[in-house]
Amino acid sequence: MEYLDARFKNAKSFKDDWTQIRDLYSRNSPSQYMGMNDEALILAQSTIGMIRLLILQDLPGARDIIEATGDILSKIDGVTPVHSRYYRMSSQYFKLMGQHAEYYQEALRFLGCTDLSELPETEKQDWAFSVGLAALLGRNVYNFGELISHEILETLRSKPDVAWLVDLLHAFNKGDLDTILQLRPQWSAVKDLSDACELLQEKALLLALMEMFFRRPPNQRTVSFADIAVATKSPLDKVEGIVMRALSLNLMKGRIDEVNQKVTLTWLQPRVLDLDQITSMANRLAEWQRSVATVRDLVSVDAKKLLV
Repeated sequence: MEYLDARFKNAKSFKDDWTQIRDLYSRNSPSQYMGMNDEALILAQSTIGMIRLLILQDLPGARDIIEATGDILSKIDGVTPVHSRYYRMSSQYFKLMGQHAEYYQEALRFLGCTDLSELPETEKQDWAFSVGLAALLGRNVYNFGELISHEILETLRSKPDVAWLVDLLHAFNKGDLDTILQLRPQWSAVKDLSDACELLQEKALLLALMEMFFRRPPNQRTVSFADIAVATKSPLDKVEGIVMRALSLNLMKGRIDEVNQKVTLTWLQPRVLDLDQITSMANRLAEWQRSVATVRDLVSVDAKKLLV
């Protein structure tokens, strides 16, 4: 395990000296040498997978290893050091493949089971930047809360040329269209984001719609097209299309009343909340508690009158 662990950590630093690991794998005998220890086998295959990705650029071969190793990993209870190794490999694969949503998911898993104190500051910043871009570029990624609440994102604050990404992610998470527009000169300078301008615009509108419904009291979930137009800064004739898009993506459930130009929400996709959103929810719960107490007191008074 120690030998393989060292090989994994140094996978970027050697190009030819991988013969021993290659031979171990080609003889189809990792389990023989690992004594059928699943964790050791996962570490061995993760090492080989990283070599295929970073040195040999053998993406199909790496994919096969990821699939086979994932089956073994699923049998292990809890979180072990090899989970970090596996998710580093799988996230690297999806990053190279340009599959943003899958990379975002696997990278969050890697960050969730990795001791960040073991990573150099520059590597933390690289992870934060790449995962942040993946959150924005990933289709069907509308939940940024887990990334925003992770300490790694704040490492970008000390890097002036990319610190704007932290504010941009917070703005998207809250559907803050004004801040997104203000930051456009910075994010549009990144080619991947500039090329995905249409996707980002749609994502911003949908998140603004979700945030508007999220912040409304439970008894005010029927909203006019006009209110939605204001919240999404969209023309009135575009509102129905925005709502239908949100419904089709299962971001929300509800009914559209075209005649009266109203939308009634019945369900909103759960998300990981940031501190501001948690505060908003706490305030609404407190308001609900007060309304329940008022109704209780009224019922109590009326009940006494009936008894009399």
